[in-house]
Amino acid sequence: PTLRVNVIRASDLIAADLGGSSDPYAIIKIGNDTQFASQAKTRVIKKTLHPEWNEFFTLHVNNPQTEKLMIEVKDKDKFGKDDSLGKGELTFFDLQRGVEKKCWLQLTGGEMGDNVVGGVLKMFGGKSSTGGIRNNGKVYIGVTAMDFGGYGQAGYGQQAAYGQQGAYGQAGYGQQAAYGQQGYGQQAAYGQQGAYGQ
Repeated sequence: PTLRVNVIRASDLIAADLGGSSDPYAIIKIGNDTQFASQAKTRVIKKTLHPEWNEFFTLHVNNPQTEKLMIEVKDKDKFGKDDSLGKGELTFFDLQRGVEKKCWLQLTGGEMGDNVVGGVLKMFGGKSSTGGIRNNGKVYIGVTAMDFGGYGQAGYGQQAAYGQQGAYGQAGYGQQAAYGQQGYGQQAAYGQQGAYGQ
């Protein structure tokens, strides 16, 4: 199965650089917490907390019912490792085949480690991460299940199947009710025999 992802833009990202901005890019991964089926990366946009990427990726999905889309925005650093500006994720349960779903993903976490601000924080506080930083960052994406055969729909399909089981259950009750009525009808017949007895 394949998923088309449109990484549209982000807003209110953490300012990781001393000048009050970041050089953000986004990493998209498909998978679960232990392994990834595929991943992609947007270009870096310099000095902004509100990047506009508008980039499309087609990513492979192994199992839409157990995997999810994970996105992480990072700040590109010239020195040291790139710092995380937060992560967000999206499940595939409500995706319909061929229908794009657009949504904002709230970013959580984030750090300021090897950049200028992190270095200043280390000097004064001895901490490399931001600790309980408030992350207002979010990413706007569009996601389309290209050929799931509707795994999202299959999810609904299975629910529909449960619904059919419910229908069978109702049919069962209907049959029981029918038998019950027939039973009462027979008792009524016996009642008539009782009438004959009189």
